[in-house]
Amino acid sequence: MEWKKDLLSTPVKFLFIALCLTSCKNPLLHHNSPIDVVIEENFFEQRTCIIGDTGTGSSDQFLVAKALAQDVCHNIIHTGDLIYPKGLKNASSEQFQSKFSAPFKENLEVSRFFLTLGNHDYRRNPKAWLDIARENEALIYPHPFYGVKFKDACLTFIDTNLNFRKGQELWLQDQIKDFNETCKIKIAIAHHPLISSGHHGKAHGMVDKFLSQYILSNYDLYLAGHDHQLSIETKLSGTALAISGAGAKIRPIKNKKATYSLSDLGYMVLSFENDKATLDIKRVDESGIAHTAFTYPLEIKRN
Repeated sequence: MEWKKDLLSTPVKFLFIALCLTSCKNPLLHHNSPIDVVIEENFFEQRTCIIGDTGTGSSDQFLVAKALAQDVCHNIIHTGDLIYPKGLKNASSEQFQSKFSAPFKENLEVSRFFLTLGNHDYRRNPKAWLDIARENEALIYPHPFYGVKFKDACLTFIDTNLNFRKGQELWLQDQIKDFNETCKIKIAIAHHPLISSGHHGKAHGMVDKFLSQYILSNYDLYLAGHDHQLSIETKLSGTALAISGAGAKIRPIKNKKATYSLSDLGYMVLSFENDKATLDIKRVDESGIAHTAFTYPLEIKRN
C-alpha cells in the first residue's frame, strides 16, 4: 500500500504533441494529437512487470494475477488483448469488471498499469479504454499510441493494429529523434511480435515493414504479446525481442529457434542493478506462485 501512496502523490504530466494525424476525425482518439507522459521518477530504481493476453476472466487469469501481486511491481506493462473475445462495448461494460478490475484488484492497489490494445480489443469499442483510463489514476492509456519519459528511460507504446499508420509513423520518427542522453534504456511496446517461436510466427505485410523499419536498431528492447507464451526471441539488429502473452492461456511452442521459450502461464519482470538490466521469465504454478524459469541479461546500447 505504501507504493500506492507514493504513486498517487507523484505528478504525472501529459504533454500533447502538436501533430495532426491523418485519422484526426477518428472517434477513437480522445485527443487529436499523441501524448508524451512525463514521470519524474527513476525507472532504473523500479521493478517493471510485463503481462499480456489476459482478458478471459478465467481461474487461470486470477491465478497469474495473484502471483503478479506478490511480485510488488511498481509498473505493469500490458501487451494487449485486455478483453476477450470482442473487447468492450463501452466504459461501463460489465466485462471490464469481470475480466480486468476483479482479477487485477490487488495489482491496481499497488501498481501503475501502462496499456496497449490488441486485435481483440478492437472488435467492439476501443475508445472505451480511453474513457476508463481517464477516470482511473492507476491506468495509463491517454492515446492509442503514446510515449512515456522517466528521468532515465524512454518507453514508446505503439498501436500495431495500424489503424493510424501514417500519423503514427510521423510521430514515431519524432520520438526516435528526441532520444537523448537521459534515455539510458529505450523500450518499445506493442501487441504484435516481429518474430515468434509460437503460433503466429513472423509478422507479415505492413506490420513486418513497420516494426522492422522503426523498432530494429532504434530500441534496446521490444515487448509484445499476441502469442500465448513467454519467450526471448532471437535478437535482431541489436534489439532484444520478447513475448509475454501467457497471462491467462497458452499455446504450444512451434519451433526452437528462440533464445528461450516456454509454453506456460506467467509474466516477465524487468529489473536493474548497478545500471545492468535483466529480464526474468516467471512461470506461475498451480498454487499461484511464480518461479523464475529463465534470466536474460539485457544489453543496453549507450547513446
